[in-house]
Amino acid sequence: AFCVLSGISERQLEVWEREDFIRPALLDDTDSGNEPLYDREALRRARVIRTLQEDLDVNLPGIDVILNLLEQFPR
Repeated sequence: AFCVLSGISERQLEVWEREDFIRPALLDDTDSGNEPLYDREALRRARVIRTLQEDLDVNLPGIDVILNLLEQFPR
């Protein structure tokens, strides 16, 4: 569901998690599938990352720098 809402593929999500751009809020242990659950902040970040990558052609190191800069400003 997270991939659909954010407009990304599961592969993109895996890469972004590995790069530590997106973090699950918690794991859903109810079905013993240990599915990650994401909050609204993760969804917002995914949309920002998608825009940076797809619309602005920013590479992964550039995305890391931009995300760190964005964290410096209050919302």
